Amino acid sequence: MRIGLGLSILHDLVDYTRDLRAFITDEGMLPRGAVRDWWTWSVFDLVGSPRSVSIVFALGFAAVLAFTVGFRTRIATILSWAFLASLHHRNYFVTDGGDDLTRILLFWGIFAELGAAYSVDAWRRSTRTVDVPAFGLRLLQAQIA
Repeated sequence: MRIGLGLSILHDLVDYTRDLRAFITDEGMLPRGAVRDWWTWSVFDLVGSPRSVSIVFALGFAAVLAFTVGFRTRIATILSWAFLASLHHRNYFVTDGGDDLTRILLFWGIFAELGAAYSVDAWRRSTRTVDVPAFGLRLLQAQIA
């Protein structure tokens, strides 16, 4: 699940880079000064120039890449969720229901042990078997149901 979700997000981010200036920067369609919902928050609200937006975007891309390969999976999941939430909250005119589902799966993935298998974390672990609590997985299943 982690690998499939991560590859899907990476594909979306690569596709997003073509329009990064138009969607996220102050030079684009929704400058930071535009009125938005009061509950939306975004790391991208702190930066507006194309160069600084690109740096924040690259850091977020690296977090999603770490999530995909399972390097420090829990931390990478939290950072990936915060990055995607920031990206989607910055300009909600270019999001859809699939983006919402991705954020929800990442949020519940914070509570699941997504790095237990097929990950750098599992490869680095000294023991090959590990007991994984099912609570986080059950939260993911309930969300989908």
